[in-house]
Amino acid sequence: LGIQIQRDTSMKMFRVNHINESASLLLQEGLIVGDLIESVNKENLFAKSDFEATNCLEGPPFSQVDLVILRKNFGKGSSPDSYATVQRKDDQICDLHKTKVEVDSSHQFFSIQGKEILDYTNVHDWNLHDVSVWLRIRGFEREIPIFKQNRIDGPVLLKLKEEDLSELGIGKVGVVVKLYKEVSLLKRLHLKPNTKKLFMRNPFRLVFGLFTFHWAQTSEVVDGDAEKDECVNVNVQIAIVSSLAFSFTWNMLFHSATLCMCNGDNSDCLCKRGFDVRPPIPASVMYCSATIACIFFMWALIISIVMIIAVNEMSDEKEIFLLINTVMSASSQNTSGKFFTLGMLFMSLPVGIYCLYNQDFGLERIEYSQPSNLKTFAFGICCAACILIALLWVFAWIISIPRSIGLVYASKLKASEDDINTWIQSKRSFRELDNI
Repeated sequence: LGIQIQRDTSMKMFRVNHINESASLLLQEGLIVGDLIESVNKENLFAKSDFEATNCLEGPPFSQVDLVILRKNFGKGSSPDSYATVQRKDDQICDLHKTKVEVDSSHQFFSIQGKEILDYTNVHDWNLHDVSVWLRIRGFEREIPIFKQNRIDGPVLLKLKEEDLSELGIGKVGVVVKLYKEVSLLKRLHLKPNTKKLFMRNPFRLVFGLFTFHWAQTSEVVDGDAEKDECVNVNVQIAIVSSLAFSFTWNMLFHSATLCMCNGDNSDCLCKRGFDVRPPIPASVMYCSATIACIFFMWALIISIVMIIAVNEMSDEKEIFLLINTVMSASSQNTSGKFFTLGMLFMSLPVGIYCLYNQDFGLERIEYSQPSNLKTFAFGICCAACILIALLWVFAWIISIPRSIGLVYASKLKASEDDINTWIQSKRSFRELDNI
């Protein structure tokens, strides 16, 4: 369920100790740390949907409003003396296990025993009433008339800035700062719904992600202009590095030809090769891998330039949003990055081949069949160099680069977890205050 509960022996109930981001939004909004739960239905403990997850709790012994009163009237560790202080009847119990959860189609909120819980997945469809419900839940009841008077609905709410709140006539600076913090938090929760679904990949999937580029497809459009700048900057960097790598691999490919200068009757010729790699197999593998890398870099460069032109051709924020999220599917959005990674992989092969099969100084050319001190020393140096190159190759492709990709997922998950924790903590603090 994403919540941790502990039995409170003094009150003979369960107390909510922790609510993490894996809990459903209904539970996150319906419960806060410190709530009292009468019992837990273990049969539905592994419910998956939001409605089922809410119904897993057989309900707090009081409605949510009564629970707030209970927190104010009784301190930590005190008992409500069999709840005699709070008058209630059986039909007033907020029994979530037996309550049918209904969705009001006219408003963007759920109703559980008269308790309203907003649906944060579609803030763009909120009307004035939905915004009022959100303000009341977050503890800003006094600001509801101001928002209604200025006709602030869901789309307008998502575009509010801190200076806009000041212009609305909210006099207290502390209220403006806290309210803008809640608006910013709502924007992040609404505009990044897929971030919460991310999970840490295992090392094998991180290595595989080098070539699928899934890790570079996790950003979500929060601001059209920012997304445009990000897309252009990324493609500019890929284009610059790809052009440099292309020139290197093209030079290697160009020198695969043998240049010969001969006399008139071709009886005597002087031939020169670009790289003194022993033919035929080592040289063939070296130049073939350079050819493949050259082609990958060329297409990475071309696609990056096309992407820059396409993004700059968009006229407004809506066109940018549609281009990045609709026209460019997940498989084609980072094609230039995939080509660049494959080009780097194939470009690393000639380095190892040249170390092993250099015609004059390669490892295999050392005649260690007749050992001497000098030959043994040279052979040891060459072996150490080859081992070092192999270790660096493994460290880069298997450890270092995948670890950097893992940091992308870790950072996004940490930010999402912090937002959820801030949401819960701010909700708790606002409910405990009588005045803002």
